[in-house]
Amino acid sequence: MGIYIVKSIASKVKKPLEDSIEQVKKISDGDLSVKVNNEDLTRDDELGRLALAIKNLTEKLNEVIEGIASASSELEASGNQLRISSVTLSEVTSEQASSLEEISSSMEEILSSIHQNADNAAQTEKIAVSTSKNLEEGVSSTNVALDSMNEIAQKINHIGDIAFQNK
Repeated sequence: MGIYIVKSIASKVKKPLEDSIEQVKKISDGDLSVKVNNEDLTRDDELGRLALAIKNLTEKLNEVIEGIASASSELEASGNQLRISSVTLSEVTSEQASSLEEISSSMEEILSSIHQNADNAAQTEKIAVSTSKNLEEGVSSTNVALDSMNEIAQKINHIGDIAFQNK
């Protein structure tokens, strides 16, 4: 009976933990379409917090990717604008001064977009490293708890054997 309870508890911990590990692996492989099990999100323990952290990580990473995509589109638009400005500059020499100002402005926008992309990438890396460390700590804590439960189960079985022998 004690072993059954321990195995039951272990399976309730092991499955969500394995799911979380698989989800983090998918995220680290670039799959941001990971969906967290709603049952795991409603848990009121470390596994529930882990599931919520994975969900939040996926959402934040998607936001960062969308920001990068938006910045990329702006960069492409700025590049096209720069190309048009260069053609205009060569065709209309009387507007040289204003065209050079437009080019300078576009280059500042491009530089600003590049800096923003670099900042977003650094932020994403920090989030991923933090999540990885938290996951490792959670796995370690779970392993300690499982080892303790196995020791307790063995001691209960030993006590039961002694009690059975004394009857």
